[in-house]
Amino acid sequence: MSLKFAISKKNYLCSLVLLISTFCWAQDFTKCNVFQFSGTDSLNKHIAITQTFNKSGQLILETYKNYKRNSSEGRSDGTYYYYYKDTLLIKRMFVDEKKDTSKMICYYNNENQLIKEEHFNCEKKIRKDVDKGLGRLGGCVVLEEDFEKFRTWEKISEINYSYDKLGRKILYDATKLHFDSQNRYTWIYDDKGRIQKYNSYNNDRLIWIEDYTYTSDDYNFARIWYENGEPTKRKYWEKEEPTIFTFTYLLNKKGNILKEIVTTNKNEIISGEITDYDSKDRVSKIVYLNTKDEIEMTHIFEYK
Repeated sequence: MSLKFAISKKNYLCSLVLLISTFCWAQDFTKCNVFQFSGTDSLNKHIAITQTFNKSGQLILETYKNYKRNSSEGRSDGTYYYYYKDTLLIKRMFVDEKKDTSKMICYYNNENQLIKEEHFNCEKKIRKDVDKGLGRLGGCVVLEEDFEKFRTWEKISEINYSYDKLGRKILYDATKLHFDSQNRYTWIYDDKGRIQKYNSYNNDRLIWIEDYTYTSDDYNFARIWYENGEPTKRKYWEKEEPTIFTFTYLLNKKGNILKEIVTTNKNEIISGEITDYDSKDRVSKIVYLNTKDEIEMTHIFEYK
């Protein structure tokens, strides 16, 4: 099964269930443990992700514990719960170690196309009578008594999707309410049905453009960042980088991604991933590379 959907990493598409797709393909197993260790230090590995699948191969439970892709990028500790109606994901809930909760509700049309997502958070909020500047001790110090006694639900995002006559997604619109400044995405396809151009916006303000090219062995896209309608430079680890970032994906004969490389237009490496597969075409290992092309983190997948 192809991992080509990785080109849509910035989307929160519940129909694709990115967490499932990134890690374990459910086939003849009901559980998957993902072991993690820094660099090549396999003696100090620990289980970072535990997944449970139902009889239909759908992911129903997923727990994260100190999960990281590198020294700075990871995921909050806690557990995801997945709920389905037939083959469609209709709800996903997340509970972290503080018992704060979030949920995503999915809506579909008669053709089983995802047309809307609603995202909610349930957590203790800072009391209305507390100074939001929180200037105690010269800094932003937040105390337990600053929060409400009880958790309350709040809607934080509403995402609407549109499709063309061929059923291809062409619009992600969260301009009404969203948790991120990038609240609108558009897609354009080539005559073979492949993504040709993918754009991100803050309302009508262009943030970046991705242009795709394909060969039989790989595909790549160049992401160009914009400000005030003009290409602009970005900072990466406090270092100013060129305007263009290129994401290259090397594929095997089955269309699975073997290697992902992110570079600048000066051919400087930003990051990389190398993926191995077992004899059943399941992900068996992912190695994450740093800017020096060195192994920074390793994940090993064990299926039961």
